[in-house]
Amino acid sequence: ATWKEGHIPQHKTLSERINAAKYFQETTKYQLPLFVDNMQNTFDENFGAWPERGYIFLDKKLVFIVDLSNLMWIESIENWLSNHFANLNN
Repeated sequence: ATWKEGHIPQHKTLSERINAAKYFQETTKYQLPLFVDNMQNTFDENFGAWPERGYIFLDKKLVFIVDLSNLMWIESIENWLSNHFANLNN
């Protein structure tokens, strides 16, 4: 099955999960950094990652969480970025 068909079997190992992420990147030409959760789904359990959350990482630290179900999500990201980089310049 292909990613576009929407069927990726449930992963039984971390290696399978990483391979599925690589397959997604290759078949969709996705070019942004992509992270995979561990097999205990720790990130998802702590931050409710799916389906409507976006995350900004800076220096390997989670610094911002955005609710993508909010129609103003782009504006909230722009505001965070503006404030963050304004603080760096001061």
